[in-house]
Amino acid sequence: MKQEEWSDRGSLIVEFAQANPEILVEVKPARNKAAPAPQTVQDTGASANLLEDITIKILFVRGEQSLYELTRELGLSFAVVNEIFDRLRREQFVEVKGMTGLAYRTALTDRGRSRAQELLSLNQYAGHAPVSLKEYTSRVQAQSITKAEVPRGGLQQALAHLVLEAPTLKRLGTAVVSGASILTLWACGNRQDQYRGGPSECIR
Repeated sequence: MKQEEWSDRGSLIVEFAQANPEILVEVKPARNKAAPAPQTVQDTGASANLLEDITIKILFVRGEQSLYELTRELGLSFAVVNEIFDRLRREQFVEVKGMTGLAYRTALTDRGRSRAQELLSLNQYAGHAPVSLKEYTSRVQAQSITKAEVPRGGLQQALAHLVLEAPTLKRLGTAVVSGASILTLWACGNRQDQYRGGPSECIR
């Protein structure tokens, strides 16, 4: 049921966890689909120079690495790491030290170590490659529950173990589909823990 189909939103606020129980709500598949991993430097949305600089700093801090190890350090696909490696090798910042399986092992040259020291004097970040703000925003929005559809029967089933008046259930429905944090107030001794997980069972 759409959000507008629940009337009387009221001021009820309920905190609920976004667990993944098996009950009822459908989220549009296209919004729930993970984006494919970038396969080229251009696909990452980050500049090639930035990715090269981070790789140089990782090699300076971690020492000799295989390209497989660099994929974990950078959080990028092997294809992208291999492209970065080829660029750094042409620029004589890195050299091949051997093989691990089918992947090269690489380390900094003297020129690469000098470049790493220059870069570390500017900032000492040496970790996963950044994502663009546009891509980050897109991924966060794709995970939002505000596009979820919560059938009335789903909420009724999730809270079937409680005795609730129809107006209360209606207001809870509005709160759940709002996608915002909400909080309920109950009189002492009413076993709030019996209620706590209910709304989350409508959302997956």
